[in-house]
Amino acid sequence: MTKKVMKKGDVGKILAATMVATILAIAASPAIVNGYWPGPSYCISGYKLNGTGNGLAGWTIFIDANGNQILDAGERNTTTGADGYWEICGLAPDEYVVAEVLEAGWKLLVPTEGNYTFTLEGCDKTGLNFTNVPRLQLACISGYKLSDRTGEGLAGWTINVYNSSTGELAGSAVTDSRGFWQVCNLTPGNYDICEELQAGWTTIAPSSGCYNDTPVGGVLGDVTSKNFTNSDEACISGYKVNEMGDGLAGWTIFIDANGNHRLDAGERNTTTDVDGYWEICGLAPGEYVVAEVLEAGWKLLAPAMVTTPSRSVAMTSPGSTSPIRKRKCPAPVRPVTGRTIQRHGQ
Repeated sequence: MTKKVMKKGDVGKILAATMVATILAIAASPAIVNGYWPGPSYCISGYKLNGTGNGLAGWTIFIDANGNQILDAGERNTTTGADGYWEICGLAPDEYVVAEVLEAGWKLLVPTEGNYTFTLEGCDKTGLNFTNVPRLQLACISGYKLSDRTGEGLAGWTINVYNSSTGELAGSAVTDSRGFWQVCNLTPGNYDICEELQAGWTTIAPSSGCYNDTPVGGVLGDVTSKNFTNSDEACISGYKVNEMGDGLAGWTIFIDANGNHRLDAGERNTTTDVDGYWEICGLAPGEYVVAEVLEAGWKLLAPAMVTTPSRSVAMTSPGSTSPIRKRKCPAPVRPVTGRTIQRHGQ
């Protein structure tokens, strides 16, 4: 048998051929082995920080493979070091969601979405920092915007929160379809919580439209149930005067609900004050007939009607003007001409 003699350079050729075959095999059948990508792989990294920028050790950062915000069995994870640094390597090009395991007593500030979602391709991903503060250091204020007439939530209203000490705007929120609003990330202190009143509405509670000097945060934590109640109901008003324009006190003005020109049980009514002024509020949009109880010895001059001492008024959508007067509108102007005269000699 003739023994084959290996020539110079054959070893290098054999090694090169072996490497090429290995690379081709990997390329032809890539697979993740024990959670690691055998081909070109990448790392993701960042820091776990507190509110002052110092690192937090011992926190768990994980790849949220199923996007449920919970660290599940088999999901890649790591623990932050003494300086808060964390890193996960051996990752294939793909889309990833990275989240933290939130420790008790802490609140996440960054990322505001609660996690990082990104595509890993071509290079490592750095700067995936998580910033947290102790929960007692920051707080939320929340409540509902409600209709006084229906009790239902009102959407699209703006609620502003101001620092009581500086007057600066600390945050704003717009009520959702349930009327719910919430302003968060408030440091401990006192805050003024105010609504932006919309046209055609009046404030019921709080009567000023604001909750002033509300303590928030610290041992108090979050503050809830700061509800605002508003009404789209209106007022009707006027004056009862004699022919000289002087007010007549003690006269009864009523809403003639059944149109029989008499004040019946259950019909809304009021009595004129010393100036002759009267007002009936809490009225929903609709058609109304307003009349007076004619006192003995008097004749009605206005409103001028042939047979009945009454006046029909229409109240449509919130914000209607004369003859409907919304609360907080300018006071009615006293008539300068006569309205009622006394029958002399009777």
